[in-house]
Amino acid sequence: MRKELKSSRWRNRSSGKRSMRSCDIELEEIRAYFHMPITKAAMEMNIGLTVLKKRCRDVGITRWPHRKLKSLNTLINNIQVVFSTPSILQEIGKSSIDVNIMEELKSLEEHRKLMEENPEIQLTKETKKLRQACFKANYKKRLAMHAMSLPAAYSKDFF
Repeated sequence: MRKELKSSRWRNRSSGKRSMRSCDIELEEIRAYFHMPITKAAMEMNIGLTVLKKRCRDVGITRWPHRKLKSLNTLINNIQVVFSTPSILQEIGKSSIDVNIMEELKSLEEHRKLMEENPEIQLTKETKKLRQACFKANYKKRLAMHAMSLPAAYSKDFF
């Protein structure tokens, strides 16, 4: 009786849909899930995480691009917010959005589209510098907000 159970278990495992599903997944289907974390994408696709990772390696995706795309989207949004706010433009001495900034936004959006097509594309040095500048500006903004919220006696000790 035990032999029969073992053989039936083995048959159920080997004939399961999951193993067949991994061969069916194409790059186009995987691309539709790049905007979410890989664990969530695997759940949405109704396959295991390991199966998805294996299939990604088979089609040439070495790293899941979610975080890179998220970083790029955040950078685009930060630039749009910063340069669409009149008070910030006055603060930096500009009356309108600079042409270079508009070109950079177009370039970033193109880069995002290319990255969705081919996730192995690396960020350019200019994009990395711009991202770092945005992080630094946001950090200074948060630091200033924190300093304003502290009582005067504490703010001297804080800095």
